[in-house]
Amino acid sequence: GSMSPTACIACPAGTFSKSLGASNCEQCSLGRYSDAEDGASSCDACPQGSYASQVGLTKCISCPSGMLTLSQGAESSDACGCAAGTFSINGSNTCYPCTEGSSCAGMDAQPQALETYKIHEINNGRLRIFSCGGDHDRCPGGPVGTCASGRSGYTCSDCAQ
Repeated sequence: GSMSPTACIACPAGTFSKSLGASNCEQCSLGRYSDAEDGASSCDACPQGSYASQVGLTKCISCPSGMLTLSQGAESSDACGCAAGTFSINGSNTCYPCTEGSSCAGMDAQPQALETYKIHEINNGRLRIFSCGGDHDRCPGGPVGTCASGRSGYTCSDCAQ
């Protein structure tokens, strides 16, 4: 029985081989990449703020400007979100700043009014926030439009009809 020699190859970028002298290369999996031109033994996880939504990538795809991922190795653009202190509207790729009287957890969380404030509305990425003069009985905080039960109006000072 004659042995047929197998040629060693250096895996191209976007692929890897688990052992030295391998004769075949595997594509990097989702969330991973390899930019080594001369044979990689593994693929690296995409850094935070990027993702690999296809196999065999030589570099990761960056999240839209101002957006990030919570961890390395993201596998789709769905993992991209806003940083804490900012928010997006209906999953858009623009992050807007949270302003005084509000809190933004980041990613796809919507702004929350702090106690004694009311977020009246969000208009083109700007929060319209009203201070309730320190009255948390009127303004308990929470999602856009939250007033205490039985209250309405810009600063929750009206009795609901």
